[in-house]
Amino acid sequence: MDSLRCRAHHQAPGHWLVESAATKTPLEVRLDAEDVAVPIFDPITCRPDTAMFVKQGNHRDGGWAAVSRSSNRMRSLAVAILHAAVTMSRTQLLRPIQCLPDLKHLGRPPLRIYNAESSGPLHDALHALGKKGTIRYTSSEYVPGDHSSGTWVRRRGQRLDRASVLHQDLQNTSFESRTFDVVVSTEVFEHIPHPYAAHKELLRILRPGGAHVFTVPFVSNSDSDLVMSRMLQNGSVVHGPGAAGWQPPLYHLDPLRPGGVLVYTLFGQQMLTRLCHIGFDVEARRMQNEGLGIIGGNVILFTAWAARDAAVS
Repeated sequence: MDSLRCRAHHQAPGHWLVESAATKTPLEVRLDAEDVAVPIFDPITCRPDTAMFVKQGNHRDGGWAAVSRSSNRMRSLAVAILHAAVTMSRTQLLRPIQCLPDLKHLGRPPLRIYNAESSGPLHDALHALGKKGTIRYTSSEYVPGDHSSGTWVRRRGQRLDRASVLHQDLQNTSFESRTFDVVVSTEVFEHIPHPYAAHKELLRILRPGGAHVFTVPFVSNSDSDLVMSRMLQNGSVVHGPGAAGWQPPLYHLDPLRPGGVLVYTLFGQQMLTRLCHIGFDVEARRMQNEGLGIIGGNVILFTAWAARDAAVS
């Protein structure tokens, strides 16, 4: 897997911090012509499984495992979480850490992990580890409405593992500073009106040396972020590229919101530079591991590391 760390605070226009996808692998070439069932070792469950990839499909968000129902992207996140956990570990590892249940081998104290999602196979696996005491786990959702961060909101008819869910607005959470070792978010920040305010908030709640492991829609051949919608000071929203107001809004499908969820930003190379300005050391990792069911050159994982001497604002 190709990796790049961004420490510089400046970037010359046209110099990609994350390059476009490399040449296709033989499996990707095969997927241009036919569906492929790939035997995998699932890094979420620690079990063998079979991932089904559909020809000419969206491999990044496909490759659903037959048993665990994990996707290509979820498995990539699991590997990135393991990488962050091992990097932060101060203990002597007696065996390889290959999957999420192996976090039990990191010793005490358990990692504090916060997930900005409360459904899906990755959440289920982390929630189970939290119940066993392997990690200290917190999860939340953003629930539309007049709710304060930290409020438990009852939601009816939604596919969640409990009757109510913890509401958190990532732009202004209810958590104390320096609470978590790892924060996980996947396809969340494009839906936040002010995403870099949320990144600053995560820097506040991360412990020094902690990591935000995340995915976002990333346009690698764009210098700048693409603003699809913009929230004005009066709370109204305008739509269109550059938020010029001349194009219908863009929505992404969401299992918890039948009408979909509004996209504010598609991210470009500017994101890495801005995160460095905020105070993160950013790692961009293009992942490819057929044995783990991680396939496709567009699977890019970002890890934003909080400096060990980070100040709390």
